[in-house]
Amino acid sequence: MLVHAAAGGAGSRLGQAARLLGAGRVVSTVGSPAKIEAAKAFGYDEVVLREHVAESSRFDIVVDMVGGAVRRTSLDLLTPMGQMVVMGNASGAEDVGDLG
Repeated sequence: MLVHAAAGGAGSRLGQAARLLGAGRVVSTVGSPAKIEAAKAFGYDEVVLREHVAESSRFDIVVDMVGGAVRRTSLDLLTPMGQMVVMGNASGAEDVGDLG
């Protein structure tokens, strides 16, 4: 599972919930290096800067609160039949358009 905005309100809880529900590997992203340690404290297996997430492996589930380019990249990181949960658009960017 990949959770964006791990240092934020929802992101700080989603990693823990995923773990309680049996997720094997939970990765998160943050927007700045200053947030990495805070996000690690929430129990994520790995915390990466958002701009480096494209280098990650694929995920069965992605939770995105950021939107814009992050959402487009996240779609590319989904496994076949993977699921994306959209919980907002904190970036304020236009929608990514055609998701097909």
